[in-house]
Amino acid sequence: MLYGALAVIAFGARLTIVVRGGGLLTLGAYDDGVYYAAADALVHGRLPYRDFLFLQPPGVMLSGTPFAWFGSVTSDALGLAVCRVAFMALGALNTVLVAVILRRFGYLAAAVGGFFYAFTYVAAYSERSILLEPVGTTGVLVALAILAHPAMVRRTVWPVLAGVALGVACGFKIWYAVPAAVIVLFAWRVWYKVLLGLVAGVTALCLPFFVNAPAQMFTQIVTDQTGRGRAAYTLLERMQMILGSYRVRNPALVDAGLTTDRLTVILILVTVVLTAIAFTVRGGRLYPLLLVVDVGLLLAVPSFYPHYAALTTPMIALVTGLAVGRVAELVRVRAAGFAIAAVAILGIIGLNAGMIARGFGVPVPVTGLTSAAATVDGCVMSDDPTILAVMNVLSRDLARGCPMQPDLTGWIYDADTLMVAGQDVPRSVNPFWQKHAVAYLTSGAASIIVWPNGFGRASTVDLTAGPVLFQEGRWVLHATAP
Repeated sequence: MLYGALAVIAFGARLTIVVRGGGLLTLGAYDDGVYYAAADALVHGRLPYRDFLFLQPPGVMLSGTPFAWFGSVTSDALGLAVCRVAFMALGALNTVLVAVILRRFGYLAAAVGGFFYAFTYVAAYSERSILLEPVGTTGVLVALAILAHPAMVRRTVWPVLAGVALGVACGFKIWYAVPAAVIVLFAWRVWYKVLLGLVAGVTALCLPFFVNAPAQMFTQIVTDQTGRGRAAYTLLERMQMILGSYRVRNPALVDAGLTTDRLTVILILVTVVLTAIAFTVRGGRLYPLLLVVDVGLLLAVPSFYPHYAALTTPMIALVTGLAVGRVAELVRVRAAGFAIAAVAILGIIGLNAGMIARGFGVPVPVTGLTSAAATVDGCVMSDDPTILAVMNVLSRDLARGCPMQPDLTGWIYDADTLMVAGQDVPRSVNPFWQKHAVAYLTSGAASIIVWPNGFGRASTVDLTAGPVLFQEGRWVLHATAP
């Protein structure tokens, strides 16, 4: 009953963010379109690293291939929509895994930790579409769930499978190698079995692509990522996103002195207290340790975006559940324990309900754009391949042999790198990227620009010189100038 309720809440929160933001075909995040387009390119015989830039391990692309194939035989828009719903369902599974791990520490621990993960905005935002973190989270949680059961640990197959799950996580995002290493070390007598599975999981995902393009794959996944300039966020701003991206918007609260920075400091202190309490729970010390390690990693890495915080969210959920369960256990009065859990859940609702209800995304005039794109006799180009899937031309163009670079922006971290004082020069003023991007976008019969702020004045003139085939609000489909 508990697991089913948590799964429904989790799926509902993720679906709400998308629906309130404009629907299953909304735009606004970029990365998910890159991964879906890369999957579709693979379906059509193009290999990442060799045939197109791909700055991540291949796991996320492989996870999208069933949906991209489905989209190629039905419609790209339907394939993308189904893919997004599937990742929301994966978020519901991750929620259940959090509760399953915590169940041995008591019902209240499982309920509070599970609800935290189900309803916190960071997790819901990161699991609303095809991104790296959802499956990475699944891999870590599956490993923790297996290793928490002595009966499973005593059988060879289960520790190996725990390692495979960790290897899959690393095959989606290399940062998961850090928590994976900690888990392997804490596997004690079966650490070598877990390590064997981890190596097997990474190898199974990566080796086929590495054989085809070893130098390019290493450069794009490792060198390009580690060579990126540091994101312009202070440590406090990173902590604010790690803890939930909560902002104080109520004027009355601001007038009373509760600013966003002060709220962040309060939440840091609360998290420190919860972590300290969780460290006192026998059999649960690995989870607060992983939280500390993951937070340290996110504060140290050069690049940072809001969905990166999904690395720490499962551990915050586990720590919160452990701490609340421990306090309720110490109180020993059952009614008081339920009251403590209720207060925690109400606090989670209060912090997250508004952001979930606001949604995320930019609505798209799907019907008009799709009709206009269908009349284009040639390739349709874009700086964000999500819109090509929405317009149902992604698979069509790939089948025709059109140029396809899923991650146009990613070129500034590879061939078009330009850094000043340790910072990546924004693409809008990066002359290498501007020249490269304009040549690519004008190589087809038509183009649509999703992120106009990424282009300088001269580039914008070149990209908008052709006749307008469709226009509604910010959405403009241009024929390429002769």
